Amino acid sequence: SRYELVLTYMMVAIGLNFGFGYGGQLAIAQPVVMGVAAYTAGLLNVNRHWNSWATLVPALVVGSLVNVLVSLPGFRLRGWYLAITTFFAVAVFPDLLSATQHLTHGDDGLGPIDKFRWVGDNPSLEHWFVLALTGVCWLAVWRLVYSRWGIMARSLRDSPNAAQASGVNMPGLKV
Repeated sequence: SRYELVLTYMMVAIGLNFGFGYGGQLAIAQPVVMGVAAYTAGLLNVNRHWNSWATLVPALVVGSLVNVLVSLPGFRLRGWYLAITTFFAVAVFPDLLSATQHLTHGDDGLGPIDKFRWVGDNPSLEHWFVLALTGVCWLAVWRLVYSRWGIMARSLRDSPNAAQASGVNMPGLKV
């Protein structure tokens, strides 16, 4: 439903807020990561007839691998240069879907995808489940911001040279 979609986008915004707001890393390829994970789940569901829960782990793994691949420029770049290089992935993603039309069905979409039921067959329970998941994400990032990692992320944003001179493992922190 729209409610669940809004909450899903809120979880993405929470992650963006930590990465860009606190960490100062303007990487904008999150739609590509979400799209690749969604297509992974959809392809397994439509072509291999996996149920929705079984597609969750492969989708997370493939999405995480694509995230690492797209984020590699972040080890050398920051600011607008990082934004431009990660925007390239956003610009190429629709063309990649069209180029692999035999697999992704291009603009026609995958369909029909089985309805993903989070909790049983009760839609109101699904809303509460996604709301709780969004709350857990918000709480986890809130705790992270005020932890040692959050302080290091803010130092990465404010003064990367000082953070590195203080012994912060910059590549590890960016990962």
